[in-house]
Amino acid sequence: MAEVLSFFDQTMSRGWVLFIRFLIFSGSAALVNFLTGQLLYGVFGLIDGTQYAISVATAFLLGMLVSYTLHRRFTFPPSGRRRREEIRVFFFVSIGGLLLTTSIAQSLFTGAAGALTTVSRHLPVQLQPETLAHLVAIGLTAFYSFFAHRDLSFRRTPTPLQTQSADTHK
Repeated sequence: MAEVLSFFDQTMSRGWVLFIRFLIFSGSAALVNFLTGQLLYGVFGLIDGTQYAISVATAFLLGMLVSYTLHRRFTFPPSGRRRREEIRVFFFVSIGGLLLTTSIAQSLFTGAAGALTTVSRHLPVQLQPETLAHLVAIGLTAFYSFFAHRDLSFRRTPTPLQTQSADTHK
């Protein structure tokens, strides 16, 4: 993994490196999210009524823990803020993602199960409507997550020298 990350760092612009690292580690967190959901609603059968939404939310929270750990370590440079503040902002940004993921998945599953079944028939692997709804929700939420975590959760705090320099250019 270190060789792959080093290759990206040496051959691509900083913005693309950040985005690719984000995709790699968000993909890992999304896999944890997805597999946890599969375990809860697919294996344990927590699918009726609000059980499905709770399953998706629980899966998201576990994915969030993995996401913070991986992004703080491998994706974003140190923000310069206290870890407690960084975690607090990450948590609130992630809660926005949780609400977005859960509402998209629940809306698709309850309002478009027939359409999801039809789409699934054309995929290389047949997926249950709840699974496809969850995957679509995770994918759509990824865009929100990248920009929100980049610009809020891991936003770098300017050093006093940077702040002073910015003040002189006003």
